[in-house]
Amino acid sequence: GLACAGVWWLVFSLPAFVLLPRVKPVAVATKASLLSQSVGRLVKTFKNIRQYKMLFLFLIAFLIYNNGIDTVINLSPAFGEDVLNMKPGELITMFLIVQFVAFGGAITFGYIADRFGNKVVIVSNLLVWCAAVLGVAFVQTGMQFTVLGVLIGLVLGGVQSSSRALMARLAPKEIHNEAFGFFSLSGKAISIFGPLLFAAVATGLGPRYGVFAVLPFLVVGLVLILMVKEPRRAG
Repeated sequence: GLACAGVWWLVFSLPAFVLLPRVKPVAVATKASLLSQSVGRLVKTFKNIRQYKMLFLFLIAFLIYNNGIDTVINLSPAFGEDVLNMKPGELITMFLIVQFVAFGGAITFGYIADRFGNKVVIVSNLLVWCAAVLGVAFVQTGMQFTVLGVLIGLVLGGVQSSSRALMARLAPKEIHNEAFGFFSLSGKAISIFGPLLFAAVATGLGPRYGVFAVLPFLVVGLVLILMVKEPRRAG
Protein backbone atom coordinates (compact mmCIF):
# COMPACT_ATOMS: atom_id res chain seq x y z
CA GLY A 1 0.00 0.00 0.00
CA LEU A 2 2.77 2.45 0.93
CA ALA A 3 4.70 1.55 -2.21
CA CYS A 4 1.65 2.23 -4.39
CA ALA A 5 1.13 5.57 -2.67
CA GLY A 6 4.78 6.48 -3.27
CA VAL A 7 4.55 5.62 -6.96
CA TRP A 8 1.29 7.60 -7.23
CA TRP A 9 2.87 10.74 -5.73
CA LEU A 10 6.01 10.34 -7.85
CA VAL A 11 4.14 10.01 -11.14
CA PHE A 12 1.88 12.99 -10.55
CA SER A 13 4.75 15.12 -9.22
CA LEU A 14 6.79 14.75 -12.40
CA PRO A 15 4.90 17.45 -14.37
CA ALA A 16 5.69 19.97 -11.62
CA PHE A 17 9.36 19.00 -11.55
CA VAL A 18 9.68 19.18 -15.34
CA LEU A 19 7.39 22.07 -16.36
CA LEU A 20 7.43 24.61 -13.54
CA PRO A 21 10.13 27.29 -13.81
CA ARG A 22 12.96 27.36 -11.29
CA VAL A 23 13.03 30.42 -9.07
CA LYS A 24 16.17 31.28 -7.18
CA PRO A 25 15.61 32.01 -3.48
CA VAL A 26 16.17 35.57 -2.36
CA ALA A 27 18.87 35.85 0.27
CA VAL A 28 17.89 37.94 3.28
CA ALA A 29 20.59 39.20 5.58
CA THR A 30 19.40 38.76 9.16
CA LYS A 31 20.77 37.67 12.51
CA ALA A 32 17.47 36.20 13.67
CA SER A 33 17.13 32.44 14.01
CA LEU A 34 15.17 30.44 11.46
CA LEU A 35 12.50 29.73 14.08
CA SER A 36 11.99 33.39 14.98
CA GLN A 37 11.95 34.32 11.29
CA SER A 38 9.29 31.71 10.60
CA VAL A 39 7.10 32.77 13.51
CA GLY A 40 7.46 36.44 12.61
CA ARG A 41 6.65 35.74 8.98
CA LEU A 42 3.56 33.75 9.98
CA VAL A 43 2.29 36.60 12.20
CA LYS A 44 2.90 39.12 9.42
CA THR A 45 1.08 36.90 6.93
CA PHE A 46 -1.92 36.59 9.21
CA LYS A 47 -2.07 40.37 9.61
CA ASN A 48 -1.83 40.85 5.86
CA ILE A 49 -4.55 38.32 5.11
CA ARG A 50 -6.96 40.00 7.51
CA GLN A 51 -6.77 43.12 5.36
CA TYR A 52 -8.62 41.24 2.61
CA LYS A 53 -12.13 40.48 3.85
CA MET A 54 -13.19 37.90 1.25
CA LEU A 55 -9.85 36.09 1.41
CA PHE A 56 -10.00 35.92 5.19
CA LEU A 57 -13.63 34.70 5.13
CA PHE A 58 -12.76 32.04 2.57
CA LEU A 59 -9.84 30.81 4.66
CA ILE A 60 -12.05 30.42 7.72
CA ALA A 61 -14.66 28.56 5.66
CA PHE A 62 -12.03 26.29 4.12
CA LEU A 63 -10.43 25.44 7.46
CA ILE A 64 -13.81 24.41 8.85
CA TYR A 65 -15.21 22.34 5.98
CA ASN A 66 -11.84 20.81 5.14
CA ASN A 67 -11.57 19.63 8.75
CA GLY A 68 -14.78 17.69 8.24
CA ILE A 69 -13.59 16.28 4.92
CA ASP A 70 -10.24 15.17 6.36
CA THR A 71 -12.03 13.53 9.28
CA VAL A 72 -14.17 11.43 6.94
CA ILE A 73 -11.16 10.41 4.85
CA ASN A 74 -8.97 9.51 7.81
CA LEU A 75 -11.60 7.62 9.82
CA SER A 76 -13.36 5.79 6.98
CA PRO A 77 -11.11 2.70 7.21
CA ALA A 78 -11.79 2.35 10.93
CA PHE A 79 -15.54 2.75 10.33
CA GLY A 80 -15.56 0.11 7.60
CA GLU A 81 -13.54 -2.33 9.66
CA ASP A 82 -15.14 -1.83 13.10
CA VAL A 83 -18.76 -1.15 12.17
CA LEU A 84 -19.24 -3.06 8.91
CA ASN A 85 -16.63 -5.79 9.49
CA MET A 86 -15.00 -5.17 6.13
CA LYS A 87 -11.78 -7.05 5.43
CA PRO A 88 -8.52 -5.21 4.59
CA GLY A 89 -8.71 -6.38 0.98
CA GLU A 90 -12.22 -4.96 0.60
CA LEU A 91 -11.14 -1.62 2.06
CA ILE A 92 -8.11 -1.40 -0.24
CA THR A 93 -10.28 -2.16 -3.27
CA MET A 94 -12.80 0.47 -2.22
CA PHE A 95 -10.17 3.18 -1.76
CA LEU A 96 -8.55 2.39 -5.11
CA ILE A 97 -11.94 2.79 -6.77
CA VAL A 98 -12.51 6.05 -4.91
CA GLN A 99 -9.14 7.43 -6.04
CA PHE A 100 -9.81 6.73 -9.71
CA VAL A 101 -13.32 8.18 -9.45
CA ALA A 102 -11.86 11.25 -7.71
CA PHE A 103 -9.45 11.76 -10.60
CA GLY A 104 -12.31 11.82 -13.10
CA GLY A 105 -14.42 13.96 -10.79
CA ALA A 106 -11.67 16.56 -10.46
CA ILE A 107 -11.38 16.86 -14.25
CA THR A 108 -15.15 17.11 -14.69
CA PHE A 109 -15.59 19.72 -12.00
CA GLY A 110 -12.61 21.59 -13.42
CA TYR A 111 -14.60 22.18 -16.60
CA ILE A 112 -17.66 23.14 -14.55
CA ALA A 113 -15.57 25.60 -12.51
CA ASP A 114 -14.24 27.19 -15.70
CA ARG A 115 -17.78 27.83 -16.87
CA PHE A 116 -19.73 28.58 -13.69
CA GLY A 117 -17.05 29.47 -11.15
CA ASN A 118 -15.20 27.72 -8.34
CA LYS A 119 -17.70 28.77 -5.69
CA VAL A 120 -20.51 26.91 -7.47
CA VAL A 121 -18.41 23.74 -7.48
CA ILE A 122 -17.49 24.06 -3.81
CA VAL A 123 -21.08 24.66 -2.71
CA SER A 124 -22.51 21.80 -4.80
CA ASN A 125 -19.75 19.45 -3.65
CA LEU A 126 -20.31 20.29 0.02
CA LEU A 127 -24.02 19.53 -0.39
CA VAL A 128 -23.10 16.09 -1.73
CA TRP A 129 -20.68 15.63 1.18
CA CYS A 130 -23.48 16.41 3.65
CA ALA A 131 -25.81 13.91 1.97
CA ALA A 132 -23.09 11.23 1.89
CA VAL A 133 -22.25 11.70 5.57
CA LEU A 134 -25.91 11.34 6.49
CA GLY A 135 -26.06 8.21 4.38
CA VAL A 136 -23.08 6.62 6.14
CA ALA A 137 -25.09 6.40 9.37
CA PHE A 138 -27.55 4.03 7.66
CA VAL A 139 -25.28 1.73 5.63
CA GLN A 140 -25.42 -1.94 6.58
CA THR A 141 -23.02 -3.64 4.17
CA GLY A 142 -19.59 -3.12 2.69
CA MET A 143 -21.12 -2.76 -0.77
CA GLN A 144 -23.35 0.09 0.38
CA PHE A 145 -20.34 1.71 1.98
CA THR A 146 -18.43 1.38 -1.29
CA VAL A 147 -21.27 3.04 -3.22
CA LEU A 148 -21.14 5.97 -0.82
CA GLY A 149 -17.37 6.00 -1.24
CA VAL A 150 -17.81 6.37 -4.99
CA LEU A 151 -20.25 9.25 -4.40
CA ILE A 152 -17.69 10.95 -2.17
CA GLY A 153 -14.98 10.23 -4.72
CA LEU A 154 -16.91 12.17 -7.34
CA VAL A 155 -16.70 15.35 -5.25
CA LEU A 156 -13.44 14.67 -3.41
CA GLY A 157 -11.16 16.12 -6.07
CA GLY A 158 -13.59 18.86 -7.05
CA VAL A 159 -13.85 20.55 -3.68
CA GLN A 160 -10.10 20.40 -3.11
CA SER A 161 -9.03 21.71 -6.52
CA SER A 162 -11.73 24.40 -6.64
CA SER A 163 -10.79 25.55 -3.14
CA ARG A 164 -7.20 26.10 -4.24
CA ALA A 165 -8.31 27.80 -7.44
CA LEU A 166 -10.63 30.15 -5.56
CA MET A 167 -7.85 30.87 -3.09
CA ALA A 168 -5.58 31.84 -5.97
CA ARG A 169 -8.20 34.26 -7.33
CA LEU A 170 -8.92 35.85 -3.97
CA ALA A 171 -5.28 36.34 -2.92
CA PRO A 172 -3.52 39.39 -4.43
CA LYS A 173 -0.40 38.49 -6.40
CA GLU A 174 1.91 40.23 -3.96
CA ILE A 175 0.90 37.86 -1.12
CA HIS A 176 0.27 34.65 -3.09
CA ASN A 177 3.14 32.73 -1.49
CA GLU A 178 2.30 33.94 2.01
CA ALA A 179 -1.39 33.18 1.60
CA PHE A 180 -0.83 29.66 0.31
CA GLY A 181 1.71 28.99 3.05
CA PHE A 182 -0.86 30.02 5.66
CA PHE A 183 -3.49 28.01 3.74
CA SER A 184 -1.45 24.80 4.07
CA LEU A 185 -0.09 25.30 7.58
CA SER A 186 -3.34 26.33 9.24
CA GLY A 187 -5.22 23.40 7.72
CA LYS A 188 -2.87 20.93 9.35
CA ALA A 189 -2.79 22.88 12.62
CA ILE A 190 -6.51 22.50 13.34
CA SER A 191 -7.08 19.07 11.74
CA ILE A 192 -7.26 17.47 15.19
CA PHE A 193 -10.66 18.97 16.09
CA GLY A 194 -12.71 16.83 13.70
CA PRO A 195 -11.37 13.49 14.99
CA LEU A 196 -11.73 14.69 18.60
CA LEU A 197 -15.40 15.54 18.13
CA PHE A 198 -15.93 12.29 16.23
CA ALA A 199 -14.37 10.33 19.10
CA ALA A 200 -16.53 12.13 21.66
CA VAL A 201 -19.78 11.41 19.81
CA ALA A 202 -18.76 7.83 18.99
CA THR A 203 -17.94 7.18 22.64
CA GLY A 204 -21.29 8.51 23.82
CA LEU A 205 -23.62 7.19 21.10
CA GLY A 206 -21.61 4.50 19.33
CA PRO A 207 -19.21 4.51 16.36
CA ARG A 208 -22.01 4.46 13.79
CA TYR A 209 -23.28 7.84 14.95
CA GLY A 210 -19.86 9.38 15.42
CA VAL A 211 -20.07 10.34 11.75
CA PHE A 212 -22.70 12.95 12.64
CA ALA A 213 -19.92 14.90 14.36
CA VAL A 214 -18.62 15.75 10.88
CA LEU A 215 -21.82 17.54 9.81
CA PRO A 216 -21.27 20.76 11.82
CA PHE A 217 -17.95 21.31 10.04
CA LEU A 218 -19.49 20.80 6.61
CA VAL A 219 -22.61 22.87 7.30
CA VAL A 220 -20.82 25.82 8.92
CA GLY A 221 -18.20 25.80 6.17
CA LEU A 222 -20.97 25.74 3.56
CA VAL A 223 -22.76 28.71 5.14
CA LEU A 224 -19.52 30.72 5.26
CA ILE A 225 -18.52 29.92 1.68
CA LEU A 226 -21.94 31.17 0.52
CA MET A 227 -20.94 34.56 1.95
CA VAL A 228 -17.73 34.69 -0.10
CA LYS A 229 -17.91 36.82 -3.25
CA GLU A 230 -15.90 35.24 -6.05
CA PRO A 231 -14.07 37.79 -8.24
CA ARG A 232 -15.46 38.17 -11.72
CA ARG A 233 -13.50 36.67 -14.54
CA ALA A 234 -11.83 39.02 -16.95
CA GLY A 235 -13.46 39.17 -20.33
